Amino acid sequence: MSAASPWSPFRHKAFRAIWIAGLVSNIGNWMQNVGAAWLMTSLSEAVIMVALIQTASALPSFLLALPAGTAADLFDRRRLLLAAQGVMLAVSTLLSVATLTGAMTPWLLLGLTFALGCGSAFIMPSQQASSSDVVPQDEVPRAVVLSGISYNSARAVGPVLAGAIIAWAGTGAVFVANVLAFSVAIALLRRWKNPPRATSLPREPLWAGLQAGVRYVRHSPVMHELLLRSMLFVCSSSALWALLPIVARRQLDLGAAGYGAMLASLGIGSVIGGGLMPSLRRRLPLAPMIAVATVAFALATVVLACVTVLPLVYMALVMAGIAWILINATISGAIHTSVAHWVRGRALALHLLFFQSAMAVGAVLWGAVATYSGLPLTLVLAGASLLAGPLLLWRRPFVVSDGWDLVPAPVAMSDASGQSGTTGWVVLRICYSTRAADAEAFMRALRALGRSRLRNGALAWRCRLRSNSVAETVEVVEVCLLASWADWQRHQERRVMADQRLEESVHAALCPPVPPRAAVRVLAHRKTRR
Repeated sequence: MSAASPWSPFRHKAFRAIWIAGLVSNIGNWMQNVGAAWLMTSLSEAVIMVALIQTASALPSFLLALPAGTAADLFDRRRLLLAAQGVMLAVSTLLSVATLTGAMTPWLLLGLTFALGCGSAFIMPSQQASSSDVVPQDEVPRAVVLSGISYNSARAVGPVLAGAIIAWAGTGAVFVANVLAFSVAIALLRRWKNPPRATSLPREPLWAGLQAGVRYVRHSPVMHELLLRSMLFVCSSSALWALLPIVARRQLDLGAAGYGAMLASLGIGSVIGGGLMPSLRRRLPLAPMIAVATVAFALATVVLACVTVLPLVYMALVMAGIAWILINATISGAIHTSVAHWVRGRALALHLLFFQSAMAVGAVLWGAVATYSGLPLTLVLAGASLLAGPLLLWRRPFVVSDGWDLVPAPVAMSDASGQSGTTGWVVLRICYSTRAADAEAFMRALRALGRSRLRNGALAWRCRLRSNSVAETVEVVEVCLLASWADWQRHQERRVMADQRLEESVHAALCPPVPPRAAVRVLAHRKTRR
């Protein structure tokens, strides 16, 4: 298989194991989602209760995604995946028993769906980050697309299987099949070995690691753009996912098999979209491609509201599936290649947090609107809100990294002070001298460098101009604060080539005779007690 092939990541044994385990696990998840939504329509007549199935599945990501992403960066991802799959296996077993014995209630179903969502919240960051870790850098975009195809192939297969099983043996059998799916995923993951950690520094504490992940995203303009685009799309598109069971049962008068076929149409479209993505990305810039896909999803949503002819409904859902994978795989791939390796799990977790939060809030919002305004009008309003997204973002740039500027850079300052056995705040202070005429451009470059220092672990950063006895030059003082000497070492280790280029742009504006003067010191340090 050629390295340039869209399927080249399958050459790597670890990627194959993660991909197949994700496929099997996601098939089980989709079977469970279909079974839970369909079972809820029998347990309760309230539209909002059916919509809350989506909320119960998505809400755990809001609560746990960031701790899960931090754990994915700091601990062995294979063990995390196995532990989460084990929890989901136990919950699925309980779900099966309660359903088969007739003990299921609407609130118990929501609670168990929430518990399964907690397992998924821990699986997703580790699985996504691992998929890009086990392939070369130039194959990461293809690995991301293949991971999306795995997820959406499960969406195509899972609902069909669930619908067939419900029609043949009842909803309880779907949950039993889910137990088997998680068992297979665990067996596959046990065959994969996680790569060793690349750093020789002590593991960062979980709370400090969580704060570092939030700080990185807070000071990353690329992440701001990606999260904004994802939120605008998902909040509006969640109407289709949350209300689809009601459309199937009440508007189209379909049974479980028909509902499964509708979800399968979405999944088939996603697989088609994954296959089309490489050629579309060669022909279209990212922003126009996302805009066109958003319009296609909006049209499909409106068709679902207005059309009752099944072939046309299935065609619209295939189109929605194509648009769904194009948008979400593009944004997810951009995150993989636009954030540093050490924080990738946390960045993906934050994306998942925003994604699932938008799904949860959107499901409640559109479910409430449907309760008072009716199903067709709600879907039309959701389609209109989807069209508003590209209009709001039309003039905003959508430029992402190809990953090569995130290669680790040489360490800029060595541990020459011999203070690794001390504790206390670490202050980096650098004095620059630049021409007065270049001061404005120099300060812009220095502020960009300051954002990179904050992304890499600095707690605070500031710079200020000082008067200079030479009228043609000004002196600029940069001060950077870190929590400890270990954080200072991590800050140095986290530097990438993009950070080095920022430093070079600052140095290029200096007065040649006066090199920058740097000093690193520990405030109120003391020897660590043993």
